[in-house]
Amino acid sequence: MRYLFLFVFLLLSASVHAQEKLIEIPKGINPSPFGKTIKAWRDNMNAHGYYVIMFLDANGDIIAIDDNRKKIAKTTLSTAQAAECKITDYRLFFRELKTYLVEAEKLPTASYCDPVQVTFHVFELIDNNAAETPQFITPHYFSFLKMKMTEKSYSSVTSAFKDFQFE
Repeated sequence: MRYLFLFVFLLLSASVHAQEKLIEIPKGINPSPFGKTIKAWRDNMNAHGYYVIMFLDANGDIIAIDDNRKKIAKTTLSTAQAAECKITDYRLFFRELKTYLVEAEKLPTASYCDPVQVTFHVFELIDNNAAETPQFITPHYFSFLKMKMTEKSYSSVTSAFKDFQFE
């Protein structure tokens, strides 16, 4: 019995630590802990196509993104990229039964891929229940939580995600 407890404890510990990383949102329609993620390519027939991302809850309702920095609510997100680098991209992060959306964004430069600092915007998934002032009609939404900037410069936000520390 003692060994069974140890096995279960180690298994749970491993799964908690496995979730302590940024997870790239896969292309296609995929299950997630909160419902589904949808990620599809939008080709511009040049080097600047992009991905469109949407989140659905378990009931199939759209999960909005409350970007109160820009005073807008989005129902889809778009990546931005040049031929050799990503300028804007997104990852999911799970901690203590909470879900976070992390946006990495770098200001475009003359050649797009010149190294510059990357800004991370972190959003938390919120249940829009009756106890809160509803901001959306949807039952869930991502609410802007915080912003942080890298100390190093990066050519692509993909590299910056590797150094991201959730605090």
